[in-house]
Amino acid sequence: MYRVCTAEGVFAVKVLNSEIMKRPGVLENTIRSEKIAAVFSKKIPAVTALEVNGEKVCTIDGKFYMVFPWVEGNSVFPPEIQERHCAKIGEILGIMHKLAENAWQIKDTEEMMPMYKWERYLPEDVLECLDGLHTI
Repeated sequence: MYRVCTAEGVFAVKVLNSEIMKRPGVLENTIRSEKIAAVFSKKIPAVTALEVNGEKVCTIDGKFYMVFPWVEGNSVFPPEIQERHCAKIGEILGIMHKLAENAWQIKDTEEMMPMYKWERYLPEDVLECLDGLHTI
């Protein structure tokens, strides 16, 4: 992420990992997530990518970028995190869940939901314990 100052204003430019972005479905999912963020930004404090030449994800010489308005802010780390911070996060998550149920018109399809081959990631002893369990 870079802070870029121009005659037009100050922007945050996010450089995306080109190898990951070239994987099947990643670019589409990134664009889709920005559509969802745009819906959420009407009700919660969310910053969404700006369109550059009509695109939320810019491609230049095989590299991928997103441009955002620059927002000043401060990070909070333990032990400064207080109950009020957690309460605000909970409030925002509640709004997001309500929006997810009622507001967005973005459909998931089975082909958009990857089926992971968990046996590639789990150790053999864990797989043996799971053997015979039924999934829903």
